[in-house]
Parts: sequence; C-alpha cells; structure tokens
Amino acid sequence: MRYLDFQKMKSSFGFTYEQLVQFQLLYNSRVWSSLAISNLDFIPFKDAERFFFEVSDSVHAGNFLFRLPNYNRVHVIWIDDYINSQTKIKKLKKMLDSKDMTQGFPVFASLCMARIDLQKAIKANGLDHGSYELLTYEMFSPYDSDFTTGLEPSINLDAFFGKKAIYFYGKNIPKVINGKKIIHRKL
Repeated sequence: MRYLDFQKMKSSFGFTYEQLVQFQLLYNSRVWSSLAISNLDFIPFKDAERFFFEVSDSVHAGNFLFRLPNYNRVHVIWIDDYINSQTKIKKLKKMLDSKDMTQGFPVFASLCMARIDLQKAIKANGLDHGSYELLTYEMFSPYDSDFTTGLEPSINLDAFFGKKAIYFYGKNIPKVINGKKIIHRKL
C-alpha cells in the first residue's frame, strides 16, 4: 500500500480531495496488478513512474475505478462488522432486499480487506445483489479533506461523496470515517 502526499499532489497537479482518493486507489491497483503478473516483490522505479503518469492522465480524464453513483443517497455498509458472522450476514441480506435500500446505492466499506478480497467476500456470502461499489483501505489516507495530516489513515465521506446523503450502516461509525452529514443506522 502506497500513500500519496495529498498536499504535494494538490499543489503540483491541482487535484481535488475526491480525485486524490481515486488516484491513490487506481495507482495501488495498478501496482498490485503489475506485482501479481511479474512475480516481483517490488516495482522498478521506471514502472512506478510510468504508472503514476498513466494514472494521472486517467484521473484528469475522469476515468475512475470507484464509480460515484448517480443516486442522491449512498448506503455505506461497514462490512467489517458483519463478515465473520452468518447471523449478521443474514440480517445484512435482508436489509439489502428492503425497500429502504432501493432509495440509495450500496457501498461496501472495509478497512480490513483490499478491493479484490472484498469482492470475493461479497460474492462468497451472497451479498452481490445488483450494483454496488467498494470503499476499501486503498482509499484511506493520512491526509484529511483539508490536506493536513492526521494520526491514521481515514476518509472524509462528505468530501468524497459531495452533496449526496450518506447513510452509514454498522455497529458504530469508526473514527477512520469522517464527515458531518453522516446518518448512522444500526442493523
């Protein structure tokens, strides 16, 4: 996992907070794909530099790995609270099929799993009901939405999702999830 220096990236390239979160996700995905194919434990500098500029071009063009939903409401589901309990998974499946969930777009969030691992877990537990997005630790950063460093990686959902209403489903809102307009719902 490589964290980007959001302050320098903003001043050098003029990226917004959302673009930087997307950049970090796309860059790390590109690096991990290359590592998996090459069977190396590191990325040569020339490849890392090439990936950086390819990802920069993609972000400037608006080609993101995480697609912001068109819905006005986002349902962020903190999957780490549910994944190890079949009883909780059953409750989660029931919730995903509820009328309330049709009012917005589901986003499964995890600080414990990478994007590829979360995709596998969602499929293995039968949670892949239609369209959804994944908010994984590759999107968390030591920089907050004001581009100042904090003590641990976090994400500001207000800054990332913009004007969308954010409903958060989980036991508690973890301190790594920031935002003032988050509506908390327990299952």
